[in-house]
Amino acid sequence: MTTPAFRLPLPLLLAMLTAIGPLSIDMYLPAMAAMAGSLSSDIHHVELSVSTFLLGFALGQITGGPLSDRVGRRPVIFLGLTLFGIASVALTHVSSLDGLLLLRGLQAIGGGLAVVNSTAIVRDHFDGTDIARVLSMVAMIMMAAPLAAPLLGSLVLTFSGWRSIFGILSAYAAILI
Repeated sequence: MTTPAFRLPLPLLLAMLTAIGPLSIDMYLPAMAAMAGSLSSDIHHVELSVSTFLLGFALGQITGGPLSDRVGRRPVIFLGLTLFGIASVALTHVSSLDGLLLLRGLQAIGGGLAVVNSTAIVRDHFDGTDIARVLSMVAMIMMAAPLAAPLLGSLVLTFSGWRSIFGILSAYAAILI
């Protein structure tokens, strides 16, 4: 007889899933100057990675919703988290601005694929006042993540390089998987 793997409660898992967007955008903001120096680029060009992420995240959500209706929520979430995690690992080794922008776009598409399913899963599994309770918890995490992410990014930057931020994002995706 095998023991079941540890599982997070579904509302907490959905809240953590929703936090991918804010963590991915805000956690690396304190490292932009270090990234620009490391990639031999102007900081204004590195800032394009925020726009690239937002565009990719929107693309992932637009395609992820209909795809999850067709093939199911779980496969799309796993696909998105896997793409997000692999792109995050690759970002720890990026050596050019073009590579940064490409990988941030792929990371964002993966994040968008995964995140778009959060509210759909709430609708699928909860009803009545439970929907309001779970959605408010998800919203609370969604509001707290942008506040905590730059602090966490600065903390990581203090003790390690900017590449570690993307390593932590990859580990976060692995935890969610």
